[in-house]
Amino acid sequence: MGVAVTALFYHIIENGMHKAVTGISSGLAWAHFVLMNVGAAAATWMLMYAGYIGGTGLLAATQGGGGLSAGQVHPHIVGYVNPIGYAVIAVALGVLLGGIAFMITLRKSE
Repeated sequence: MGVAVTALFYHIIENGMHKAVTGISSGLAWAHFVLMNVGAAAATWMLMYAGYIGGTGLLAATQGGGGLSAGQVHPHIVGYVNPIGYAVIAVALGVLLGGIAFMITLRKSE
């Protein structure tokens, strides 16, 4: 949803305000979209997979699960913490770069 809204902002800036996103702003805008999309998708999929691993580990063995306690499941999912954090950092960096692109473009005197 955030990517769609920021795309709308770029549309308004270019078509409504008649300010072209060119030069360094264009590169920052591309980085904005790529980092937000890739980071959000990566974080979401890793969170889903870690949740699946944890959920199946906690499920009773008679129901096809691992029959583990919460303490026993933790080592199976703890490896996802840092990669998820890196993906969230990529999203935040994308947002920051997009904000810089917005400001550079809006300050143009065209």
